[in-house]
Amino acid sequence: MHRPWIENTAYGGISDHTYMSDVLWVSPHRYLNHLYSFLSCIDAGDFDFDKIRGLLTTSDVNHLPSTAVLLNRSIVGYGDRANPGALSRYPNEAIKEDGDWEWCYANTIAPQTGSVEGANLSLLYAYLVQHLMRTRLDPPDIYEYVANNVAMRKSSLEWAS
Repeated sequence: MHRPWIENTAYGGISDHTYMSDVLWVSPHRYLNHLYSFLSCIDAGDFDFDKIRGLLTTSDVNHLPSTAVLLNRSIVGYGDRANPGALSRYPNEAIKEDGDWEWCYANTIAPQTGSVEGANLSLLYAYLVQHLMRTRLDPPDIYEYVANNVAMRKSSLEWAS
């Protein structure tokens, strides 16, 4: 999926080019309409993080899911070594910020009164809710949408004159 990014004109401080709507929106992100991608697997099976290290380190972060949740075992995400446990929902933005960001694998420990599956699912749910709360989606151009979905053939056109 692709969409043109809406730049947060208030990112990094207010300037002559800052929109009032961006000041009111109060987003800590460089762009206001990120796509949050995730992969959810019910059973980790024989998953081995060592087998995907090369893929993660050589692939463009824009082509990988931001978070992979193996419900019965663990989470794979883009984290900052200086702040373990904090994963970025937007790896393409994290690599431009301060910190030592890279892909990491974390085995989930079940809480005393819960399960690993529940803990992982609640983390994914929290990421989704936070993403939706901090993402601005402008209304679509309905004319463009309709024009792209209505097909006409030149051979079927009839003219009045």
